[in-house]
Amino acid sequence: MTERITQTYTAEFEVNPYQGLFIVVEGLDGSGNSTQVECLRNYFTERFKCQKGCVQVIKEPTYGPTGASINWALRRGLKIDDQTLQLMFIADRSDDLLNERTGIVKFLKTPGNVVLGDRYMFSSAFGNVAGLDIDWLLSIQSKFILPDYTFFLDVKPDVCMKRIEKRDNGVDRFEKLEHLFKAHQGYEYIMKKFPEFMIRIDGEKPIFDITNRIICDIEKSPKLPGKLYF
Repeated sequence: MTERITQTYTAEFEVNPYQGLFIVVEGLDGSGNSTQVECLRNYFTERFKCQKGCVQVIKEPTYGPTGASINWALRRGLKIDDQTLQLMFIADRSDDLLNERTGIVKFLKTPGNVVLGDRYMFSSAFGNVAGLDIDWLLSIQSKFILPDYTFFLDVKPDVCMKRIEKRDNGVDRFEKLEHLFKAHQGYEYIMKKFPEFMIRIDGEKPIFDITNRIICDIEKSPKLPGKLYF
């Protein structure tokens, strides 16, 4: 008989304690999260006349050393097992968050700054594709701050797959219908676990309607750049 040791995972997350505003858009591949992040960038630069450099967009994987290896693996140029790949995503995220020169935390310490994330910690939902324990993946990130707002663009996996097939930039290792279904299940699990920290948005509505729905929530924040000066 194989000997086993049972270990429960404990994690304590802190919502963004800094004066800058941290917003993340999550979703399956093909759900439109990158489009919505760009729409939000335009909203902040036009609505609040944010000066150049006060709105920072983060996208996972990053262009850092770990992120470069992830991108290579996603395009199947580098063979990495699924568990290692998920841990690399977390390492890449950690560097993006805590880097002393360009990190998210450093940026958020300045009032009026806005970070827009094209995926972040809750994208560990993709760990479900590899059959990994999502609680374990989240526990590793317990020292990462939670965003002020996390929006999940809920789009059916088959709709996402049709959108992906229309693109001309190839398909990565997660962009298969069965993988999208498992990732969607992973997101559902996380939303049940953190219901107060994830806002479900119908991602199959027109782009403009989705953006307006997101903005309705964001405009309640006391951290909006315009509210910090009055």
